[in-house]
Amino acid sequence: MGHVLLVLTVPRDQENAMKKVFSFIVIVAVSVVVIGIFSKAPPNPVTTDGSKAPLNSVAADAGKAPPNPVTTDPLFRIKQGDMWGYIDNTGTVVIQPQYDIASDFSEGVARVWESGRAGVGYIDKNGKYVIKPRLEFGLDFSEGLARVIEEVDDKWGYIDKSGECVIECKFGNVFEFSEGLALLVLGEKYGFIDTNGVVVIEAQFDSAGEFSEGLAPVEIEDKWGFIDKDGHMAIEPRFDHANGFSEGLACVFIGGKGESIYIGGKSGYINKLGEYVLEPQFKRAKSFSEGLAVANTSTHRGKVGYINTKGDMIIAEQFDGAWDFSEGLALVEIDKKMGYIDKAGNIVVEAQFPRAYSDKWEFRNGLARVYLGRDKYGYIDKSGEIVWKPED
Repeated sequence: MGHVLLVLTVPRDQENAMKKVFSFIVIVAVSVVVIGIFSKAPPNPVTTDGSKAPLNSVAADAGKAPPNPVTTDPLFRIKQGDMWGYIDNTGTVVIQPQYDIASDFSEGVARVWESGRAGVGYIDKNGKYVIKPRLEFGLDFSEGLARVIEEVDDKWGYIDKSGECVIECKFGNVFEFSEGLALLVLGEKYGFIDTNGVVVIEAQFDSAGEFSEGLAPVEIEDKWGFIDKDGHMAIEPRFDHANGFSEGLACVFIGGKGESIYIGGKSGYINKLGEYVLEPQFKRAKSFSEGLAVANTSTHRGKVGYINTKGDMIIAEQFDGAWDFSEGLALVEIDKKMGYIDKAGNIVVEAQFPRAYSDKWEFRNGLARVYLGRDKYGYIDKSGEIVWKPED
């Protein structure tokens, strides 16, 4: 079959709007690709049946620092038709759907873009612009700063919540701040900058993760270790992969072949002295969250369960996919449907929701975002009741 070329003619204002949306999507895609490269996780996480898994699954966690703590931001992003707005945790719409693009709230503000506006801006919980829509692109706030591109063809810098540029847009690739430092990529090497934009740890590592609990995982010549905030090697590189510290422990990996360290390798946990607390014994494993970690002892595509910090499998390996606990509940996959369990392994929300590639499944302020099918998302409470869903 031959290719068909469609030529569209649109008014100038619509053309500019389309360019803005395209620019937004391209930068997001590039950011995701860069983060994927930086973490060196398998590009297509798999579940036990070999199909793709939602993001933040056990397969996607390799090399990444622990997830950011759950915030107390009070509003939740919704999409009605083609427009985005926000609800509170009762399901009441508090900011009417009016934005072409919108993010979740982070540190009290959310980034949005409206057709006809000059650029991306940030709103507060009342829907009022606290940073005027003037930016070419912006990302979420972390520790009071947000990564932005102020103008076309500009580089990355940081603004504060007043919208003032506090770190000049001069970096080709930087990441969000964690414990006062942010990852920097110069050429093919990784280092760190401080909140003044000063390079405090020279770009010298082949790969790296963000700081958590005072240490950051770094890669040197195909081996991973950990540095402190002075850039000193706190744990010598000897692992084939390493996650950041979470709840005092870091998940590390030994052995494995190809792009995925799960094939043939084993995972264990170390303390901040680099000593094994749990010897490498798991085929797959994640960082600890609320005292439990996803793990698997059979094959790299076998069923997964949850271990405690003693290594006991306290929730049996029975799930096709499993995610971190948040507010006492964890997302699990059973027969290609998503539901939630408590820390005793009891199913509290039946596996009923279709799978989707979303990283916002965790409970936050009592609600969790779920996929309802046909590109529609809603929110449920901890009993599984739908609090909000799009109108048909």
